[in-house]
Amino acid sequence: MYCKYCGAQISDDARFCQACGRAQDMTSAKAEKDPFDEQEKAWGDPTATAQNDSVDLAAKKRREGLAIETLTWGIVSLALTLFASFFILGFIFSFIAKKKANQYETEFGESDDIRVRLGRIFGTISFIMGLVLSIIVGICLILFLFAIGLGIFSGLLFF
Repeated sequence: MYCKYCGAQISDDARFCQACGRAQDMTSAKAEKDPFDEQEKAWGDPTATAQNDSVDLAAKKRREGLAIETLTWGIVSLALTLFASFFILGFIFSFIAKKKANQYETEFGESDDIRVRLGRIFGTISFIMGLVLSIIVGICLILFLFAIGLGIFSGLLFF
């Protein structure tokens, strides 16, 4: 254990510090910690700090990359959906944007990055528009086939 007045190391059952001569409180002596341990923790190990900095930098780069990727997929899916001929691709890319946003939230917690939020919003809008356009195209196709069927059927009746 250590003297609470001067910090010198003393034996666990010592009643007085051999360095400063002050009496030691035996009840709290067992609970005391090395005062220099706290200082070492505050300063930290320089090699550990460098390792933590490189890990933090890698995590920050990963976070930035994933946020940009999410936003990019959201914008691409929305742009493709707006051009009606590519709405199926936009519909598919909206799933990728949502997957990237979920991956971001899984790795880094709740999405506080505006790029991830925008990517998710654009992906959702693209999904809804793609779904609506798919239904419209499906209905038009059914009506077209029905009209062709009626035309063929009516042609058979009049000949």
